[in-house]
Amino acid sequence: MRIIRKRLIPNEEVDISQDEVLIRNSDHIITRWFPIKPRGDIGWGISYLDLNGNRKISAFYGKNGKLLYWYCDIVEVAYFESSDLYVIKDLLVDVKLVPGQLPEILDLHELEMALKQGLIDKNEFSLAVNVSKATLELLNHEIPDKIKEILKYGPPVGFVKKI
Repeated sequence: MRIIRKRLIPNEEVDISQDEVLIRNSDHIITRWFPIKPRGDIGWGISYLDLNGNRKISAFYGKNGKLLYWYCDIVEVAYFESSDLYVIKDLLVDVKLVPGQLPEILDLHELEMALKQGLIDKNEFSLAVNVSKATLELLNHEIPDKIKEILKYGPPVGFVKKI
């Protein structure tokens, strides 16, 4: 299985197939990973890719191993069975939830810019807005249990906790 993350701003495609796949079924894929590029604030993360719900919800952990925040990318997922390839197209708008705070929608300006520049069409724009609103409402209450379940896996092999 290969997984490609496709971003529109900046325009890039990154092969994230090296992420550790913990669960893969017809509804979702759960992966555990280190940041693609080294970051001072993030040690590792774990993601729940909802194959039918247009979102990838990730838990980001600090270098000390503690949960920093939840981050939801609004995405479009294409699967190519013949090559066992998933292409995850990031639709720019995101929802972030820091524990103890209200969730917030991020990057709406990028979504509008992408529509104006023709990087996305009106259907993708509407999908991103609708899914982000639904996600915001969902996270206003609490992270769903099926998503929280990813926390049980712990850090990837090779993670060194820094205090």
